[in-house]
Amino acid sequence: MIWSDMGLICEGVSDGFASLHVGHDGKILGATIVGPNAGDHISEVTLCMQHDITADELAGTIHPYPTAAEVVRQAAQAYVRSRIFQPSNQELLRRMSEPCEFIHSELSESGLRTLRRPKALNACDALMAKAIGEAASADSKQSSDAGAPGKAAFCAGGDEEPHSSLPKLQLGHEYGAVATLSRKRQEGVPVIAFMDGITMGFGLGLACAAEFRVVTERSLLAMPECAIGISPDVGFSAMAAALPVPGLGRCMALSGWRLTGPEALAAGLATHLVPWKGLGALKEKLLRLNWEEEASKLQLAQILREESLSLDSVDSGLNDTILKVLSQTFTPSTSAKEIRDRMRSADSEVDADVKSWLDQRLSGFEKGCPMTQEVVQCLMDQADRELQLREAPRESDRHELLCRALERDYATLMRLLRAGDFYEGVRAALIDKDGAPQWMADLDSLDPSEVRNEQAWRDSSTGHAPWGSCARLSNGKNLEVLKRVPEL
Repeated sequence: MIWSDMGLICEGVSDGFASLHVGHDGKILGATIVGPNAGDHISEVTLCMQHDITADELAGTIHPYPTAAEVVRQAAQAYVRSRIFQPSNQELLRRMSEPCEFIHSELSESGLRTLRRPKALNACDALMAKAIGEAASADSKQSSDAGAPGKAAFCAGGDEEPHSSLPKLQLGHEYGAVATLSRKRQEGVPVIAFMDGITMGFGLGLACAAEFRVVTERSLLAMPECAIGISPDVGFSAMAAALPVPGLGRCMALSGWRLTGPEALAAGLATHLVPWKGLGALKEKLLRLNWEEEASKLQLAQILREESLSLDSVDSGLNDTILKVLSQTFTPSTSAKEIRDRMRSADSEVDADVKSWLDQRLSGFEKGCPMTQEVVQCLMDQADRELQLREAPRESDRHELLCRALERDYATLMRLLRAGDFYEGVRAALIDKDGAPQWMADLDSLDPSEVRNEQAWRDSSTGHAPWGSCARLSNGKNLEVLKRVPEL
């Protein structure tokens, strides 16, 4: 038997291995294609799928003494066909061929396109992320509103449901949409995010790529991924590193802390706080602006200032004591276990109100996956180091650092999605809903150094990202690549 890493050998198969079955006379009798990424459909229990092609199957298809390349190509084509005809993937292909469930509406000459999935709390799946990315990359002066009227949610629920879609497809479109919005912002295009309601995961990552980030008194912002065994992604580590409140981003990621609108404004995640009843009128004013004029961005900023509440006029709840606790507890170059122990031992050092707040953060922290909490610290540390290397970060630096974080997130998530903790987290939160995940490790027995030695979240040049290098992501030419299904 001869093993050969064929790499991108033929259409439909990447990162796979071909095992050739060779007879005593040297004739190739058959082949086995093994795809290490075959478990990209997260409903598959076994994360490795193979397909055998025998001499009988080869008969009549190619000449009697085929070359290795011919046999492997034949086996690879059969492998791809077998994957396409899996019931789960057939369902995905069927959904992709159907008209989207989005609701499109044209409001005024500027054009407002509203994307909604009301039956799924506007959870963003691969198709919706793709539509957002395409809208953002369009050259027309069209504005897009992802979400729904009324009190609504916007999050990346598609990648949590075990039977929804291929993670590579999902993440490719999500990260592409975030990178595209960030690039538009770098180019000076006004990008506004309205976060009225629950905004989590991809929804928050998409919003944080915008220059103007509007919240209301109904907003709840969170990155709860640790609770299902994966780490917060969509470049959140780069966004957290740039926040003016030290430790706040780490606290969100490690504990699943849900920030209210006033808290988000005080933390720097939001730039404006607007009463939710005034959102409709605000959007109408913005849509009436003439975006062909150079002064439109200044007018936009003026309108947002006029319609917004000042931080002094609302109680954010983030008093000086809480800010001090955040900066002293959720620190860089610290293990997740040490952070947990700090929260547990803070009883005698804070007043009752702060103790109640800290208990809520500790409760959320202890529900999270220990392995991914250590991963979070690694990702945050790397983002902090990269930001510190820039003496006076410019807009181009912000975009580049975000793209680097997206690449690290992709490499990290591809590994975590294949780990048992993710399946256990989904089971406990979404299937059995018992809220009692049995994680593979606990903080007391986990060695943080083993996690930190993994290069996927230390080095953004690993090449695991679907768009290759940071340069390709930064120049915005990756969208066509991201439109394609990486693997079937």
